[in-house]
Amino acid sequence: MLRSLVGSEMCIRDRNIPMIEQVNKLQDENKLLKKRLQDAEAQISGLGADLEGAAEQSAQTSEDKAAAISKLQAELAALQDVQGSTAEESDHRAQELQAKLSALEAGKRDAEKELAKKVYETTQYQNLKKMLVKKTQQNKEYKAELMKLCPEKFADEAEDDE
Repeated sequence: MLRSLVGSEMCIRDRNIPMIEQVNKLQDENKLLKKRLQDAEAQISGLGADLEGAAEQSAQTSEDKAAAISKLQAELAALQDVQGSTAEESDHRAQELQAKLSALEAGKRDAEKELAKKVYETTQYQNLKKMLVKKTQQNKEYKAELMKLCPEKFADEAEDDE
């Protein structure tokens, strides 16, 4: 009788029921983890879209600030060209415009830093990233354990991995 059984039938016959239950449980958990991974990837995709929107907004803000800087520079140049004004008045106005220009440039830098902080430095982003790394590692461990328990069931996947 033993000689008439093929490899997979021998594996099924020789296995105890608790091992089959454990494999089924691991497969169910693997499905659940895959679903959670898909949900997390969808959430990351949403964060990516939010990031793109924030980047567009930041680019627009940067363009607005650049336009304001150009305008101030033009005003500064115009002031320097104006005849009849005293050197003292021109210097004072130039200093005011230079101070405004510095403030706008500082505001632009702050806006760019705030954007990066909102996206990459948030606790939610960091936690999501850590969870995905941990779940990916768990999935790999579960798959390796399943392959050890019943290698013939995963023979096709093992060939695909190579």
